[in-house]
Amino acid sequence: NNAESEINNCQDLQLAHWNGTVWEKIPNSKGGSCNGAGYITSSAALTDFSPFTFGSETVSNQYNPLPVELLEFTAYPQGNVVNVAWSTASETNNRSFIIERSEDGVNFSKIGNEVPGANNSSVYNFYKTIDASPIAGTTYYRLVQTDFNGKQEYFDPVAVSFNNELNAEAGLFTVYPNPSSFEDLTIQVSSKLLFRNIQLRIIDFSGNVVFNEDAIILPTQKTKLSAYLNGLNADLYTLQLSADGIIECKRFFVSN
Repeated sequence: NNAESEINNCQDLQLAHWNGTVWEKIPNSKGGSCNGAGYITSSAALTDFSPFTFGSETVSNQYNPLPVELLEFTAYPQGNVVNVAWSTASETNNRSFIIERSEDGVNFSKIGNEVPGANNSSVYNFYKTIDASPIAGTTYYRLVQTDFNGKQEYFDPVAVSFNNELNAEAGLFTVYPNPSSFEDLTIQVSSKLLFRNIQLRIIDFSGNVVFNEDAIILPTQKTKLSAYLNGLNADLYTLQLSADGIIECKRFFVSN
C-alpha cells in the first residue's frame, strides 16, 4: 500500500538490502500502481536474510525514503528497574522515539522522556532507556517512532516479567567453598526462592556453558543445592542463577 509505505514514485522504487555495513540495491521487477497496491520482487541470489526495505533508484531522490530500519528491540529487568534497548540500521526524517507500557498488551501509555532520533542516518545506532517504576507481573513494552512531519510508526511489543519481591532482594544466593577443589559446589539460595523454578548454569572463562540444570526450590532441600565439579579444569568460573526473569551471577575459582 503506497500510503502506509510512503511510496510516491513507482518508477524510482528500489528494493534495498542491508548487508551489515551499507544499503545495497537488489535487482528487481515492479508491478501495481502508486495509487493503490503494488509489489516489488527479486530473483537475485541472496546469501543472508538481513533487513530488506523500499528505497529510491537514484541517490538524490527523496520520493521513496528508507523508513527507520529496526534491528532489535528488547526489554529486561535489572535490579529495581526495567532496561529498554533498541538499535537501528538506518533512519530517515526520524525526530524521536518514545516507549509505551501496557499491563494487558492492548492499552498503552507513554513512560519516560522522548528519546531524540538520528534524523537521517545510514549507520548503526544504539538507544537505551529505563522504566524506573516497573509494574509487578507481566508488562508489555513497545517502541513508537515519530517523523519530523508527525507521522508515527508502532513496533511490535515485547513482554517482561518483573517481580518486585525478588528484584528488591540483594543477593539471591551464595556459593561455597570458594575457591573450591574438585568437590561439589554448595549453593545456598534465599528463602524467597522457595517453590520457584530456577535455572543454574556454570560458565567458563571462554563463555562456554559447562553445567546446566533446572530445579524447583523445596523446603526439604533447606535451600541448598549442589553442582558437581568433577571434570572441570582449574580456572575461574561464573555461576548464573535465573528465577522469574531475574538473573544473578557470582564468580568462583576451581583450584587443583
